[in-house]
Amino acid sequence: MAATKSMQRKSNNLGLLVIGGIISLAIIAYCFSKLNYYYDPDKAAQYATEHANRKSVSLCAAYVRRSLEAGGCPTFFHRRVAWEYKDFLLHLGIKEIPQQHKRQIGDVVVFNAVKNHPYGHIAIWNGRKWVSDFKQRSLVVAKEYSSGDATFFRLSKGKHKRLFCH
Repeated sequence: MAATKSMQRKSNNLGLLVIGGIISLAIIAYCFSKLNYYYDPDKAAQYATEHANRKSVSLCAAYVRRSLEAGGCPTFFHRRVAWEYKDFLLHLGIKEIPQQHKRQIGDVVVFNAVKNHPYGHIAIWNGRKWVSDFKQRSLVVAKEYSSGDATFFRLSKGKHKRLFCH
């Protein structure tokens, strides 16, 4: 009887390993299936505008991430603070653009962490205004960001290749 229970445990452990392996392979397959994607900045900006609050709820990164996903950009639901998006957007294949470039729908701006705002700020341009978790009155949402330490990004409409599964 003890031998039978031992064999059942080994069988159960083997089953768990197989299931774990299958889940891991499924995750890897999903990541690689999203290496190529189609992005529409108009959809991203429209989503941002339609889901923005009247006032900030201090969730700019989450709102902009959902907007990018609505446009087709595979962010894999990463939860990040705003300033971390500077590197993350580059990994998604989104290009950094000079600050003086004329804004296009879907452009994204990222501000570093500053005093009183340790998570930084991120917003997306909808063609008329910057939108984050709320519809902003201007690019600069707090006086601490007025130094101009902003990084701008652009992902044009069309097919893109994600640089790696992050």
